[in-house]
Amino acid sequence: IESNWQSYMVELLPGSPYDRNGQMDALFDRGIPTRRGIMASHLEPPYRHIGAHLPVTERMTNNCFLLPMHNGLTDEQADHVIATLTDLLMVPSRGAA
Repeated sequence: IESNWQSYMVELLPGSPYDRNGQMDALFDRGIPTRRGIMASHLEPPYRHIGAHLPVTERMTNNCFLLPMHNGLTDEQADHVIATLTDLLMVPSRGAA
């Protein structure tokens, strides 16, 4: 039996050098496909009229995306995803010379 791993979610924290879409674009430019993470149904056109306010869901919708993860992903591909994400998210230390 093989696991059917499907995706790996990342939440961008405050101070990230990119917003969600910018991060997804930067990864795509480096050959890494991503998808939106959480979908806030209450913000989609058919449900907007409800007027719900779900702050955690909205935060996750704005800051999360899914990295590729599947049983065909090679170790080299996984290493590329990790290295690229790490490189893109490196924020210089405050006060660094």
